[in-house]
Amino acid sequence: MPIVPIAAAAAAAAAATSAAAYLNAKFHIAHDLRGELLTPVATAYILTRSYKKRLLNHHVLEEQAARQPDHPFLIFDAASAVDRREWTYAQFLRDVRRAARWLKDDLGVAVREIVALDGGNTPEYMILWFALDAIGAVPSFINCNLTSKALVHCVTVQTLYYSPTLTTTFLSTAPPPAIPASLTATLTPHDLRALIYTSGTTGLPKATQISTLKDLLIGHMVARSLGLSPRSRMYTCMPLYHIAAHGLCTLALLHAGGTVVLGRRFSHARFWPEVRAGRADAVQYVGELCRYLLNAPADPARDKEHDVRWFRSGDMIRLDAEGRLFFVDRLGDTFRWKAENVSTNEVSDVVGAFAQVAEANVYGVAVPHADGRCGAAAITFADGVADEEAFDFKGLAEHAVKSLPRYAVPVFVRVTPKLDYTGTLKMQKGRLKEEGMEVAKVEETGDRLYWLPPGGDRYVRFREEDYARIKNGELKL
Repeated sequence: MPIVPIAAAAAAAAAATSAAAYLNAKFHIAHDLRGELLTPVATAYILTRSYKKRLLNHHVLEEQAARQPDHPFLIFDAASAVDRREWTYAQFLRDVRRAARWLKDDLGVAVREIVALDGGNTPEYMILWFALDAIGAVPSFINCNLTSKALVHCVTVQTLYYSPTLTTTFLSTAPPPAIPASLTATLTPHDLRALIYTSGTTGLPKATQISTLKDLLIGHMVARSLGLSPRSRMYTCMPLYHIAAHGLCTLALLHAGGTVVLGRRFSHARFWPEVRAGRADAVQYVGELCRYLLNAPADPARDKEHDVRWFRSGDMIRLDAEGRLFFVDRLGDTFRWKAENVSTNEVSDVVGAFAQVAEANVYGVAVPHADGRCGAAAITFADGVADEEAFDFKGLAEHAVKSLPRYAVPVFVRVTPKLDYTGTLKMQKGRLKEEGMEVAKVEETGDRLYWLPPGGDRYVRFREEDYARIKNGELKL
């Protein structure tokens, strides 16, 4: 086979790959395709469960308990030494079955019956929720803060109220057998599975009907979309009577076989301690919650009490509209030039060691059409150096080139009568960085700017025409 066609084919393949990568970065095609591909997955999932007559989240709980009985499903009040409680999948299923028997046999709750569930974030609330699901009843999730007309409006057609005082009734009985499959065998994907209410900001709360199909799919699809697994732990302190904590957290973790870390309610004082104590690696939240956390006072003493560690590279990057990442600058007392990190302290020590230099303040200068910043050193003359004519600019260049890597050699030298310091005797770099290599701005202060041109062996005056050539792209540093 001829070599040229093979090379041409390889080049075409490389070009096509590059083009595909570019389009994906710009338009997020892979993300959209993943979402589209989930549709047939969801269809197959529902059809399979319909055929097996296992359409309830209770059935998913049974499967997880059989698969990993000792894996933690629920951690409540994680940071409390007194009130912390945990359930494995097997333990949670046991208590759900107890509650289901109590609801069905003692209270007579029937399949498809709508039952009002009124309570805060507690394990017992979750157990009753899953118990109602287990017997095919329809939980109506009532906002526990409602009173008066709004509460009456929500429970007019409901048949049961739940109070935490009832928990000893159903949790003290012996472990019952499994719920008979025949009890819920007639349920279809389109049957009503839950009522979740709006917040009622524009009138009385309005019930949103959640079908069996939707209630099952929300957990399954969120778990797949987020890549959740049995190792996942998600913290929520949002109310379980809202769809976010209901579906995006609890049901998603159930379908993934992960762990729900549940808080009673939002508290900026308890939030991070509960996240840490529960070893959560994700948080389910609403936007306002972040604002409250940011406004809360910091607790430096506990800042390191977690398993998350970040390596701060000090790089500032920028994402453009094409989906490409660009390096912008190094933060702190470093800068980046020619894809290398440069320590200003190291360069300052070298420049300051030159006999004719009294002090040196090294900083990075933004260069048009170039990534990062090139090195610049503001210097003051040592005693005995009367003026610029007496200063050995060639000697300084030779000293820097000999002592530093080429990328760290200052491209610019700014001659100034004195350096600026803060009240704590730290060198100020802000104004120097801002004025950079703009000749007019530098000379307005009375300073002089020199540079080491490409291929040069000494620092020479940097003039407007030099700056114009760099700015126009005629000269590359």
